[in-house]
Amino acid sequence: SDAAAMRAGRFAEIALGALVNNQLTLALELDHATVVCLRECIESNIHPSCRFDVARAYLLHAIFHSFRGNMVRYFKYRRVCLSLLAKIESFAEVHTLYAAIAFHDSWAYLIYNSSEEDLPNIDALFPPVSASAGAHACIPCSSIARDPKNQMWMQGAPQIYLNDDARPLSRILDALACVVRTCCDQDALSKSKESGVELAHSPTITAVME
Repeated sequence: SDAAAMRAGRFAEIALGALVNNQLTLALELDHATVVCLRECIESNIHPSCRFDVARAYLLHAIFHSFRGNMVRYFKYRRVCLSLLAKIESFAEVHTLYAAIAFHDSWAYLIYNSSEEDLPNIDALFPPVSASAGAHACIPCSSIARDPKNQMWMQGAPQIYLNDDARPLSRILDALACVVRTCCDQDALSKSKESGVELAHSPTITAVME
C-alpha cells in the first residue's frame, strides 16, 4: 500500500540512524519493521507513484546491512532498488538516489579492491535488471539501472555528474564516487605492472581516459 511504502522509507532511515548511534536493539527492530513494510508493498503491487519511496527504502535497507558487514544483502537489495529505479521517471530525487548508490558503491569498490572476481554471486537471489528497456525506453535515467556493467556497482563515466538537470550536490557526490573508483583502478593497474601481470582497464578508467 501507499502507506506501507512511506513507512518503509522512514523506518529504514531511522534504523540507520540508530545503528550509527550504537543503538543496536532499536536498529534491528526498525530494520525488521522495514522488511514487514516492504513485504506488504510487494504483495499489494505498489502504485507507480510509490516506486521511488520503495526504491529509497531498499537502498537504505541495503546500506544498513553493509554497515553490519553483510555485503551479500547489500548487493541484493541494491539490485532490487535498481530494478525499481529502471521504471521511474527522472526527477531530482531520482538523480540523488543514483548518486547515493554510486557513492556507497565506491566504498564497496574500495573494500573489494575493484576486483569483480571477488564479488559475491547474487544472481540466484535476484537476477540482473533486464538490459531491454521495453516500455520504459523513454525514461532517461533508466539506462543507468539497466546497464549490465552497473549491476554490482556503478562503473564507467559518472552519469549523474554529466547530467545538467541534476542538482549540484548530486553531481558532486557522483563525481566523488568516480574519483574513488578511478584511484582504486589506478592503484590496481600500478600493482599489476609491478608484478608483471597485464590488467584490463575497467569501464571507469576507459571513460576517464577518453
